[in-house]
Parts: sequence; structure tokens; C-alpha cells
Amino acid sequence: MELKIMTSNVWADVFGNPVEGRDDNLVTVYLRWRPDILCLQEMHPHWHESAVPAQLVQKGYAAAEPILAPGALNYTPLYYRTELFRPVKAGFHLYTGPNDYDSKSVTWVLLQEKATGTLIGTMATHLYHESNEYGNAARVQNCTELLEIAKQLQKDGAVAVFCGGDMNCNNASQPLTLLRQSGMTCAALLAPKLDTDICSWHDSPVMDEQGVFHATASTLPNDQSLDHILALGSTVCTRYHVVTDQEALDATDHCPVFTVFQV
Repeated sequence: MELKIMTSNVWADVFGNPVEGRDDNLVTVYLRWRPDILCLQEMHPHWHESAVPAQLVQKGYAAAEPILAPGALNYTPLYYRTELFRPVKAGFHLYTGPNDYDSKSVTWVLLQEKATGTLIGTMATHLYHESNEYGNAARVQNCTELLEIAKQLQKDGAVAVFCGGDMNCNNASQPLTLLRQSGMTCAALLAPKLDTDICSWHDSPVMDEQGVFHATASTLPNDQSLDHILALGSTVCTRYHVVTDQEALDATDHCPVFTVFQV
């Protein structure tokens, strides 16, 4: 089967950057590309109240529904197309160690394709952010915990496991090298070519006098990307694309990443 996966960091509204307007832009992008699996990050409280969740559900998506601790918020929700998949089971894991806003987490769901009965594992995640040795050690621990979940999904019958997220590190980093050595590899390294050799993060959008955000794409190459889609198991990546639609650039400081796999 063909599987389209997108990951997108929505840029939490804690930097004087209100959600209003940016949410409509991102909905436009998501529905234009229409991934089968959509992994989100930085879904702070106002994002859960925004147009994004309601519009996705209205257009045929459902959110994975793991059990969270009382009062907890899922900053890394995962959406899937209900016409294609039914959920078998879902879960949520808050990373141990440093964790700002309790936002560094994994949402996972074991999905069954309705047409064939094939099981696939899917995960949305966000790793710790500090760009220093302390942060690197935290991300290594994050990836160790992430890999445990991926391996369990394989044991549960998933023929392949996919993870989309803001990893806060590039492909050459120690955390992603750890994943790669265990068989979980970034799509940018699996695809036969890159549609766009461009970095997934860029300067923060700037608000103009009318209260509208504007931004331009990064000039850095893709090997500096922080946002990744990873795969483990029996699959082939046929397309990798960093989405530089203007609506996406103006909405957040991270371009969505879109991939196509054959499972």
C-alpha cells in the first residue's frame, strides 16, 4: 500500500505569536497535501481550541485517543484518515528527564488498513530542545525510549513503524545515529532523491502592522533539518518533500515534511 505521512511543528503560542490566522493557514496546507498520517508538535492549549482539530475531523481525520494522566495535555497528537484505517490500540509516553511544559512526548497508535488488514505502527514525537551537551544527552534518552515503543509495535504485528516529529537534531547527530544503528532511519536518507534540498526550519515569522505573520524559507541545506519522518521495518520511501507553501512559512518556524512510502 502507499502511505503518505506528514510531520508539522505548529509553533506554540508562547512567543507573542497568537494562534489566530495561523491555524487557518495550516489547515489549508494539511488539506492541500492530505497526508494519510499527520504528526503534530507544540500543540499548546490554544492550538487544541483552534480551527485545526475541528477542521481535520470534519475532513475525515480522527485523532489517536491514548489515555493521559488527569489534567495532562497532548502536545504531540497524531491524526489518521478514517476512511483508510481503524485504530487497534493507542498510547502516550511522556519522556523522562528534562521536559518543558511536559511537551516532549510520544503519541503512538497501531493502525489496521481497512482494505488489506495490514498493521502499521505510527508515532508522533517531539524531542528535547537545548542545543548543548545537556540537551544532546536528553535527546539520546528520548530516542532510547522512542525505540522501545517502536520495537513493541513491531511485536504487536506492525509490518512497519513510522515516526514523525521535531527531533531538534539533524541526521548526523548522536540521537539519530542511535536510531539508525537500530534500524530506524530518516526518510531523507531513504528516498532516492529529495524534492527540495532545503532545511525544514527557518527564521520565525514576523508580524506586520496589520497583525499578519510573514516568513521566508531557509537557505540552509536539508542536512540541517530538525524535523524528520523515520521508518522501521518493511517499507520503501519513494518521495521526500519539505513543504514551503507560503501559508506554511507564514504560520510557523518549521516547514512541514511530507513523505510517501510503499508498505
